Amino acid sequence: MSIETMEPFRSQSRLDILIGSMFSEKTSALLRKLTQLSEMGLSVLYINHVIDDRSQTVYSPPSPLLKGQTLNITTMKVTDFRSISVEDLDRVDVIGIDEAQFFDEYLIEFVRTLIDIHKKYVIVVGLDGNYRREKFGHILDLIPLADNVTKLHAYCKRCAENKKTLVSALFTHYNAPKDDTTGTVIVGGSEKYEALCRECYLQLNSKKFLLDIDNDTASY
Repeated sequence: MSIETMEPFRSQSRLDILIGSMFSEKTSALLRKLTQLSEMGLSVLYINHVIDDRSQTVYSPPSPLLKGQTLNITTMKVTDFRSISVEDLDRVDVIGIDEAQFFDEYLIEFVRTLIDIHKKYVIVVGLDGNYRREKFGHILDLIPLADNVTKLHAYCKRCAENKKTLVSALFTHYNAPKDDTTGTVIVGGSEKYEALCRECYLQLNSKKFLLDIDNDTASY
């Protein structure tokens, strides 16, 4: 069952998780779902992290198809979920959390409280891995609590450009200058990242993996 066909219940809590690489239309899918639920008469809240400064709006950069549309959605950007009042949460039926990988481990407690105590319908969206293919943030820790987990895929940029073929992109590749790799959390868009299939990702990162293996071996 996809996130587009899930039915919310006012009296029953639910947790849906939507993960994937960059450019896999995660935010677009979330906003479509929240808009659909809003049109059904439910009160919805969209939460994004303050660190996400790629858009002039509160939203993470969504699909161009959504530009110009008026969304009947309450929105907020926060650094810490503790800054959200209980009154604000009580006023809504559905909470969508975007770019969940940027939030600290309190994400787990916050979501568990929403679904188990406040009986909310929660949709959590974010990257499941960073450009090193390592766990990113704490979104994966929510899977044991989830009703449904969906992984979206972009199309491999290099296969599309060089081979004129559509291949699912599983991973996010970091293509900015090497001296810009100052840490795991490097906020950016297409100027820094591209979505790649496994084959293209390994071709571009094989030397990096060999260096990591050599360094790990040397430490034993």
